Amino acid sequence: MAMGGTGAGLAAGPAAAFHAPAGIVWLPGTQIEVGAGLSTRGGSFHAFAEGDFDRETVPAVAPAVFATHGIGRDLTAGIAFTSPWGIAVDWQEPDSFAGRFLTTGTRLTSLSVTPVVAYRSGEWWSASVGANVLYLRLDRDRFAHDPELSALGGGGPIPLARAEYDLDGTGIGWTAGVFVRPRPEVSLGAVYWSTVDVPLDGLVAFDIVAPEALRVIVRGERTVGDLLDETYVDQSARVELDLPTLLTIGATWDPIPSLTLAADVQRVGWGDLDALDFMPLGPAPPESIRLAWQDVWAWRAGVEVRRWQGLALRLGYAREESPAPRGGVTPLFPDAEREALSVGLGAMWGGFALDFAYRLTVLDDREGIARPDETLNPDGVYESTEHDFAVSVTHRF
Repeated sequence: MAMGGTGAGLAAGPAAAFHAPAGIVWLPGTQIEVGAGLSTRGGSFHAFAEGDFDRETVPAVAPAVFATHGIGRDLTAGIAFTSPWGIAVDWQEPDSFAGRFLTTGTRLTSLSVTPVVAYRSGEWWSASVGANVLYLRLDRDRFAHDPELSALGGGGPIPLARAEYDLDGTGIGWTAGVFVRPRPEVSLGAVYWSTVDVPLDGLVAFDIVAPEALRVIVRGERTVGDLLDETYVDQSARVELDLPTLLTIGATWDPIPSLTLAADVQRVGWGDLDALDFMPLGPAPPESIRLAWQDVWAWRAGVEVRRWQGLALRLGYAREESPAPRGGVTPLFPDAEREALSVGLGAMWGGFALDFAYRLTVLDDREGIARPDETLNPDGVYESTEHDFAVSVTHRF
């Protein structure tokens, strides 16, 4: 984090089991790193016709554990426990939020277990292969509505029921990498992560909130209230989330013994994520949220300056494109191009290392939609800011 998220060409510690798995064969002995990240993400939505709406800034904690072990001179195994995917978007005043029919809160959490093995051929290059077992949990709250029933009520969208999705599931993918050291002060790396298709299953709970004036209206031989009571009952639900392929290529250079320069470029294959299809497995109607996301690039750079007694200062910069076209910017994922600045400190003594990092990420202001609308015309502007803190302890045996 402190070096802008670079890492594909940097095998300086056991976290390389995730960022540069082919490079772990250059790590001696057994090494273990334990850490955690704390994130706070805030923002707002400026609706063109309804005013401003703010997000809650609820902190989220993500643990991380990395370990490597030299099996032989040219063979090393590693494992990474991380939380690579996550988002928490909770909107204040959910009953009046302009995007309440898409979401009033969306929270995605993850846990990835990645065992890898790396083999070195000769003195200057190595390769790795590994598995990626990924667990996801998705919680989403929204208000259901029906245009036909809203018309009976005499106006715009009328909340019919509060829906609370509680879904989770596991998927499996794979990873492979290469690492090259043509000179002692130069290293190059590449790592590829396959797509992971994760079917999420669970429950959707409904709480009917339709006004009494709408419930008593007779439609055919029954009241609207009767129809709502039969439709919006607690039931099983499903959605499939396809996480993207990742290809990262990185390089590091030590022009002098106390200085390291690093740079990464990454291609993220979001192009296969066209929509999210929430499927209640009961009488409630299905819901498809169009995304039409695209493949994107990210660029990262970092520098580390090592001083006396094992102290290190790190700085980083990153810019990432947004996969979402204008019609895919919604209150679920109010994404935009982003820039990040980061700083960190490290210290070593004996066989231990202690590292701290902070990152500020500012997303570009971005037009998007809040109401379900087939035309996908923007109805407001999203803005977001993120603060991330991380700490880790590493022990080398």
